[in-house]
Amino acid sequence: MMILPITEVIIDFAEMTKISKLTEKLLDAARNLPEYVHASPGYPEYIMPIPSKVQFYYRSREEITPMFLHDSYILLYLLDGKVDIEIEQRVFSLLPGQMLLIFPNCAHRTKPLSGCPNHLLQVRFLLSGSRARDLHVLRNIILPTDFRMRQMLLHMAVDFAENFQEHNNRLNTLVYRFGEFLELLRHRHTPEIVEPLSPPELPPELTARKSEILHRLTSYCMRNLSHKVTIQELAEYLKFSSSNLRLFFRKQTGRSLGTYLRSRRLIQGTYLLRNSGMSIKEISEQCGYDSAASFCRAYKRESGHSPTEIRNLSKLS
Repeated sequence: MMILPITEVIIDFAEMTKISKLTEKLLDAARNLPEYVHASPGYPEYIMPIPSKVQFYYRSREEITPMFLHDSYILLYLLDGKVDIEIEQRVFSLLPGQMLLIFPNCAHRTKPLSGCPNHLLQVRFLLSGSRARDLHVLRNIILPTDFRMRQMLLHMAVDFAENFQEHNNRLNTLVYRFGEFLELLRHRHTPEIVEPLSPPELPPELTARKSEILHRLTSYCMRNLSHKVTIQELAEYLKFSSSNLRLFFRKQTGRSLGTYLRSRRLIQGTYLLRNSGMSIKEISEQCGYDSAASFCRAYKRESGHSPTEIRNLSKLS
């Protein structure tokens, strides 16, 4: 029998202790997660807004700037001081810790208050497709930040400052991380959809019936991702008329059924791009598209990125 040296035994024991403590932390974290039954098959679903380009800048100006007009988004975060931002003849007064999102092709200028130096973090980014439309809830409002959001901005700004001249892999993941920041910002400022209160006499089994219909609908879509599921097909399967099924789905989830069907196929495409070695043609077939070209067009339109870009970025992250 081989006897391990005492030093190796001590090292192994120390490593096992570290793993044991980490396992306990993971278990504590897992207990705070929702039960799996509530997460699968999952509805509604949303594709995170991923910019195609992100640049961080620092600005400190004492004079009123001329009017600017950009073809990109500009996120202004006031670090210190006080400043007015004029956007198309509307004035927004920023205090430290507040942000303002300027949309593409909106004339704007910065108007520092007299005798009050200001320090601005500016993020310029490009976003296209339907993801850009989702940011409209952030238009023309002053956006507060909390500790988590400031920490995210700090980490991204530090990484950009350290890596922008080298174009290394760390910087290539920045678009994903800034996409997470935008999604957090959008989510916090999207009005919640409040369902009408049910009448007191509504039987509880009716609520269960609604959940069952949604479960059957999403399960059917998951089982049939390799072909383009239509609303008419779903209506026949669930014994609905097409119009009633559309109304039912929108009332229960707050989004259109057509949007859900498109996003379901593209989410599956994203998963396969990130986690499989399948070709884009094979992925397009698995997601119910007639050709790789139609899949690429739809993916680019919805996410602002081509499938190849998503695959390459996933390899780098």
